[in-house]
Amino acid sequence: MIRVLLSGFIAFSLLLFACDKDDDDDEIEIVDIEVMDLEEYVRWYFPDATPVEGLGMYVMVTDSGGGDLPADGDIIYAYYKGKLLNDAPDKATPFDTSYQRPDTINAEKDKVLTFKLDMNEDEEHVRTYIKGWYRGFSQLKRGSKAVFLIPDSLAYGDQRRGIIPPNAALMFEVESLRIK
Repeated sequence: MIRVLLSGFIAFSLLLFACDKDDDDDEIEIVDIEVMDLEEYVRWYFPDATPVEGLGMYVMVTDSGGGDLPADGDIIYAYYKGKLLNDAPDKATPFDTSYQRPDTINAEKDKVLTFKLDMNEDEEHVRTYIKGWYRGFSQLKRGSKAVFLIPDSLAYGDQRRGIIPPNAALMFEVESLRIK
């Protein structure tokens, strides 16, 4: 009995010692990645792009797919890669992706994003994704591929999200796989 208690005390002491850390040594400094203004980025890398009227975002369809456009309430199945506007599109810093994203079943498989198209204009309405996401996918037929350039007002605004700095416009390379 004493041996069990002694072993437990030693294990507990080691655990406490391992968890005790100096907060000063582990502070992570977040450095903003310098991103370009959306209009400047368009001038440099997408000079032929035209903004979606009234939204200030750009949807450049690279493969038009087929079928009808989705309706409010439809379920969209898609792949995406989100990038910062800090370099040319092929060199821009990625911040999230569904391609080769590990999932609990098979770490080598791409993860398909599934979401309900929600075009509610109410500012108090809570959505799962940013407004620009819904606006962009509302313009894509099944099988379409596109690039969304989304202003900060339709993204995260003045909020920091991981490596995404406040007031940052975002780029998404997307593929609409299925509409149900």
